[in-house]
Amino acid sequence: MGAQFKSRDATAKAFVEKKAYQGGAAMFSNGRDVYSYGDHFMMAEWRDDGSIGVNEASYSRTTAQHKGSVKRALQSAGFAPTEELYRGYGGYHYRVWR
Repeated sequence: MGAQFKSRDATAKAFVEKKAYQGGAAMFSNGRDVYSYGDHFMMAEWRDDGSIGVNEASYSRTTAQHKGSVKRALQSAGFAPTEELYRGYGGYHYRVWR
């Protein structure tokens, strides 16, 4: 497993644990949100009701890999996607995970 892959997974895990983490690989979490390539593209956010919104937009191949790490971390923590969508940060559609 390469260092960047470990870093993506560590960042995703930190996000699910509501921890801030800057692990490199152009991905970081402030504990409430997780971003790819800067704060202009939020991949996921904790919501006030304890659910998580995951951005449905595709930005780049690398961001898709980052989102894959986030989704795997969510599934490992027992979250699953729902059919519920909302328009969130940046005007993007987010899928609710519970």
